[in-house]
Amino acid sequence: MSYVPIVTPPHVPSHQTRELANELARVIVDFEQRNPAMSSAEIREAAQLALQASRRGEGIGPQLVFAVAGAAVFMVGLVVYLAVSGVFSAGAAPVVGIGLIVSLVVLTGLVALLRGGKL
Repeated sequence: MSYVPIVTPPHVPSHQTRELANELARVIVDFEQRNPAMSSAEIREAAQLALQASRRGEGIGPQLVFAVAGAAVFMVGLVVYLAVSGVFSAGAAPVVGIGLIVSLVVLTGLVALLRGGKL
């Protein structure tokens, strides 16, 4: 049995990637010339902060999504439970409807918050 090595070609960055890298390098060099006391650790930290700021909503964690979903299910479930258990009197049926509407509005607001203000 013979062994045939598999050689994967190196990843070649796209033209846009190289262009952005060159522009970032120019900005960093210009900033270093104006601020010679800046350390390389500060430059790395600044680059990380810039990347985080440019991600526009990518940082929403699954915990937040589950918390919002759980809160929405709890709100709707509570209103339905109160309506079914007879806590509201017969004349308070509009309160149940208002509770459902408020729950849906809150849920819609939370979804909009998760999507960065876009519905």
